[in-house]
Amino acid sequence: MHLYFDESGDFGFTADRFDAYVQAALISPGSFVEKISHYVHNAKRELGVEELHAAELPDEKLIEICRFLDGGPLSLVAQVTDTHVMTDAQITEHRQEQAELLERNIEKYKQSGGQWEGAVVWYTRHIKRAALASRINNSEYVQADLFVNLIHAALFKSIVRYTDDAWRDDLADFHFVLDGKLPGKLAAGEKELNVLLVPRLGSNDYELVVPTNWSAEPVHPFVAKFGTDGDKLSLNRISSTGCGSRSHTRTLAFSSSTSSRTWSARRSSNPRMR
Repeated sequence: MHLYFDESGDFGFTADRFDAYVQAALISPGSFVEKISHYVHNAKRELGVEELHAAELPDEKLIEICRFLDGGPLSLVAQVTDTHVMTDAQITEHRQEQAELLERNIEKYKQSGGQWEGAVVWYTRHIKRAALASRINNSEYVQADLFVNLIHAALFKSIVRYTDDAWRDDLADFHFVLDGKLPGKLAAGEKELNVLLVPRLGSNDYELVVPTNWSAEPVHPFVAKFGTDGDKLSLNRISSTGCGSRSHTRTLAFSSSTSSRTWSARRSSNPRMR
């Protein structure tokens, strides 16, 4: 599966006007990726542009793109927030609460006899990330936080949308394609997310539902490749293919952590789950 991620809006949370911000994921079976690339290439050549930006396209072209998306085996996931839902002051307050909670957690870890230096390093970095707006501003912090939820939602949708046997081979690998930026041009929040994403996903109470018949012979490729003992799914294995950008492959986010990270894999008796 190929999962393409992008955002709309600057997540500035200005106080003088209403504004909305969107993060979205387009999910495509690997067998359909070449058709997407061909369509995008022809559309850019027709319009004489380097990239397709919806805000700059005429309505008739937007309608054509929507029809293409609707006509293929594609899925979309989006999440939206706005300046009424959260304010810049609320984000700052939340960050301080997070930093204080992490400081209490690391102290409990030390008091209980924890001695792994890696845990201390991880907590210290995360505390600074939450507490210091000079290191990561509120806009980048919120985007990174929300992106963790979007990753989970997109993976969940990848499973429940493509339960038919026709998509078995497409679920054997996952490729994460982010907004095409060179590694040297990544914002501070993106650099932090690059390191913290897998631990963040693993530390949250996320759950992926897989059909019970996927464990029956012949075992579904998704369960065979990403499953672990005890009905768990390995985040390290799912993320091991890395992530790329639209313009080129980049070997940054989703590298495996030294400790195993797993999700609960609840099984559903409904083989289709639709």
